[in-house]
Amino acid sequence: MSLSMLPKPRQTAEAALAVELGRRIRAARQARGLSQAELGQPLTRAYVSQVESGRTLPSLPALLHLADRLGVEPCALLPSRATGQTQYTRAHDTARTLDRAPSG
Repeated sequence: MSLSMLPKPRQTAEAALAVELGRRIRAARQARGLSQAELGQPLTRAYVSQVESGRTLPSLPALLHLADRLGVEPCALLPSRATGQTQYTRAHDTARTLDRAPSG
């Protein structure tokens, strides 16, 4: 499995997501006292720096790797635009279930 990355975001929504995701990853890394190199291993320190600065959105495998190294659920790193909440909560599960319920 490759821990590849997406190119620099071009769309405004993607750029905002990249910045917020990077901010959350940096905060979690600093709270755990890890260096960028320690967090990323086997990813490079430069890659982690690009993610934290919002210049790069990590691929799903890379995001899962970083969340695992940080000891958090990946969803804790992602902001929710659909509900306006800034962190995943159980309410997201309920909303998604209701969205998929058959109308009738």
